[in-house]
Amino acid sequence: DTSNYGDHSGPGERAAAEYVAEKLAEVGLEPRIFESHPGRASVVARVEGEDRSRPGLLIHGHTDVVPANAADWTHDP
Repeated sequence: DTSNYGDHSGPGERAAAEYVAEKLAEVGLEPRIFESHPGRASVVARVEGEDRSRPGLLIHGHTDVVPANAADWTHDP
């Protein structure tokens, strides 16, 4: 399944965001879901560090997967 068909007709990322949030909650985090537009959801979770004098770490990923046509790629997608 995909969340983005490349033409704005996909279902959006809400279902994927809810899945990610559920998995984060299972390991004790408190994820929050934000929608920039209906169906366009992002998940944010914070893990407190032990030493506030150290720099923070941001991990970023995406769920707006677009189908790939292998013929359009130099290397397999």
